[in-house]
Amino acid sequence: MSSLANIALYGWTFVVVPVLFVVLPARLAVFSGVIFGWLFLPFSVVDIPGPLELSKYGACTLTVMLCAALFDTARLTRLRVHLLDVPMLLWLISPPISSLLNGLGVNDAMSGLFNQLTVWGIPYILGRLYVTDAAGLRQLALVVFFAGVTYAPFVLWEMRMSPVLHKQVYGFVTYAHGGHANVRFDGWRPVVFQQHGLMLGLLMGAVAVVGGWLWYSGAWRRFDPFRPFRSSGQGTWRTWSGIARRTGGAGVLTLAPTLPLVLGMILLAVMCRALNAFILMVMVGGVLLALRNPIWRTRLGIVCLLLIPVVYVGDRLAPSLVGISLDKPVMAAVSMVDPGRASSMQFRVDSEHMLVEHALQRPVFGWAGWGRNRVYDEYGNDISVTDGYWIIVLGVNGLFGLTVWYLAVTGPIWLMVLRYPVRVLGSPEAAPAVALSMVVLMFMIDCLPNAMLTVIYPLAVGGLSGLMIAQGARARRPRVVPAASGAPRAVPAGVGG
Repeated sequence: MSSLANIALYGWTFVVVPVLFVVLPARLAVFSGVIFGWLFLPFSVVDIPGPLELSKYGACTLTVMLCAALFDTARLTRLRVHLLDVPMLLWLISPPISSLLNGLGVNDAMSGLFNQLTVWGIPYILGRLYVTDAAGLRQLALVVFFAGVTYAPFVLWEMRMSPVLHKQVYGFVTYAHGGHANVRFDGWRPVVFQQHGLMLGLLMGAVAVVGGWLWYSGAWRRFDPFRPFRSSGQGTWRTWSGIARRTGGAGVLTLAPTLPLVLGMILLAVMCRALNAFILMVMVGGVLLALRNPIWRTRLGIVCLLLIPVVYVGDRLAPSLVGISLDKPVMAAVSMVDPGRASSMQFRVDSEHMLVEHALQRPVFGWAGWGRNRVYDEYGNDISVTDGYWIIVLGVNGLFGLTVWYLAVTGPIWLMVLRYPVRVLGSPEAAPAVALSMVVLMFMIDCLPNAMLTVIYPLAVGGLSGLMIAQGARARRPRVVPAASGAPRAVPAGVGG
């Protein structure tokens, strides 16, 4: 590891993020600090004064949270726990619960809690704090998209020169790929400053989905090249309820068309040669098109995406009860695209069955850490492969952890789908929320075969939760309007003339 890796982590923590809060509005500084930090910082760990270590996760979350508390204290003090936050709170405390019940001690429990806060809790809280209306979520979506645009030159460079940027800049590789994992479909699969090509592919696929849906829905057709993150409009409950006829806040008074950028990012996502991202982009694209189908609009596709993890995990835990298996159709689809990957997936499936059997020996709170969730032979050799994040959660945190994790990530999406009719979900006003919901669902489904964690997805989950909580509060807040007789009467906020 070169000294530049330490300089990057220290510099981002103590220089770049504080400067962002000085020169930018607080909300934009938070979003930029988390997302751009994740894109460009190295996957390394350095010691800082005291018992803690500074990692890429911490530099993108802890630093931003501390600066938010320093520069925007009033916002932090206004945060209140909502019922929608409960699954995330339970998910945050699941590692220490598992550690204590497995007799690993208080230190291990506190370490697990700290890691959980760094990866999940703090980015979620930041999203909750800084998304208080539809305009805030729109700005988050725009930062995600333009962060992907900023990444595009590095992705293109590695497609031509091979994925070596992380090693050339920071002195080490992020993953022992073994050579073959970097080559797909007769070309290089880029990694840039991510942990794996699959992680980068999913990120670029998420960028393509956000940009594509914002454009197709009519929410974002032109932008100001000098102020690309600008977000106009308040996105009130009135527009979210579908009552307003005019698409207020749907566009920005700008000059540059968005379509060339959107098409370029879609093509770039495909060129990343990540099969997981390509399949998820196709699935999500079909679901989104169904929202604005002029013949038959439906949100059934979103519900199906929400249920895929449930059906998959249910098939692993109780196949006779679920009665639906996704293995054969998935294997068939993968075989048509890349026959070599089918055998690899079959090996994963066999390993998952073995790991599930071991996990169910401690079904409620799991085996905790230190490799206790893995399977060993009589000689102590590890014979299991924990590729999917869901099987890691099941083995380490048990059914309790797996359940609260699913509810924490998908809870705001379920609420949005159940609360709003399809005409609202397909409207320009709701486009940022729907786009980021699709990004989160892409991540959740990808967690079935892979374990590619970034801080961007919890940030999006927190933003979606913040918007659902804010919109619900506005809907319940009464306001007084004159009745026909002249006497005042109370009606829900945003309803009426």
